[in-house]
Amino acid sequence: MSTNRASRLADRLEALMNAHAARQYRHDLRPTQWQALRFFAGHPGSTITEFARARRSSTGSASVLVKRLVERGLVARTGGRNVSLQLTHAGWDVLRHDPRSDLEQGLAELTDPGGG
Repeated sequence: MSTNRASRLADRLEALMNAHAARQYRHDLRPTQWQALRFFAGHPGSTITEFARARRSSTGSASVLVKRLVERGLVARTGGRNVSLQLTHAGWDVLRHDPRSDLEQGLAELTDPGGG
């Protein structure tokens, strides 16, 4: 790869990263909250313990994160003693605007052999 091509790719990647960072706070959600929505979309009915394990965090911090999503009506708790979690209709609606999809599209364009 020539230096000019590498420089152009680096410029495009930097622009993509900056745009992604700006979009991370869409819908007043923090990046970790987007990650939680993605997790529950892919693992409906999971528990807080399973979510904490998947993100390698404590159940306490996962519980606080989930509590905020429940308060906003994006995630619902179901079940009795072993509470399971799933996205609500509002959660699915918000997830349709996931800033990661823009990042994935931009990365696909960068890695397309014919696109750069």
